[in-house]
Amino acid sequence: MPEQDEPQLTYEDAVRIRREAEQLDRQLARIVVEAKDGGRRAVDIARDLRYTEGRMHQIIRKYKAQQEK
Repeated sequence: MPEQDEPQLTYEDAVRIRREAEQLDRQLARIVVEAKDGGRRAVDIARDLRYTEGRMHQIIRKYKAQQEK
């Protein structure tokens, strides 16, 4: 199968993507917990977000512990 050319990103694209990545980092735990509470399995969330299942469980535990304080 031939490789598809990756899009050629611009500097402006890189700036936008980095800002969005920072927003995602700040909101990831909430997003993961909402997905889990909504019925998604941790293994599926991990696969979709390209994390390990163990990392998903860490994120969920940490978020829930912070919410209990």
